[in-house]
Amino acid sequence: MNRAEQLHDQAEFLRSLAKSSSISSKRDQLLRAAEQCDALAAASGQGRAPKPKPSSVALGEPYLRVPARAH
Repeated sequence: MNRAEQLHDQAEFLRSLAKSSSISSKRDQLLRAAEQCDALAAASGQGRAPKPKPSSVALGEPYLRVPARAH
């Protein structure tokens, strides 16, 4: 994973935190930080194809799902 990919992943994570924030000032701060990550990634010149948007997840569902282990 190159630096641009790390920055894009960080931006996606910050946006997910912003969506869950109930404090508007924190939400705005997180969104600005995500924009800065995207700008840094673009400036590095090592772009990547954008990830497809996941289907909408209902509130209360986990961010990551761990598959059940086979017995």
